[in-house]
Amino acid sequence: MGVGGETRVLLEADRGSDLRESVFRECVARGWTVLELSSRQATLEDVFVRLLAARDAEGAEKPDDLPAAVEEGESRGEARS
Repeated sequence: MGVGGETRVLLEADRGSDLRESVFRECVARGWTVLELSSRQATLEDVFVRLLAARDAEGAEKPDDLPAAVEEGESRGEARS
């Protein structure tokens, strides 16, 4: 629960889905006050962070687990961190 009894919720949906109307109607049915509803598309950075988190969770931290295209690029000196 946030400051002043507010709660912030993040919902994720399939691309092209807009949940705002159905979420709003459900909140009204439950007697909840809605202060804000917004739609946000994931950025490339969001996707990258998720991929790294998934990789780390799976324990795939060895270079052998990198995609072949990344390994090839690094061997030619195209990709460096």
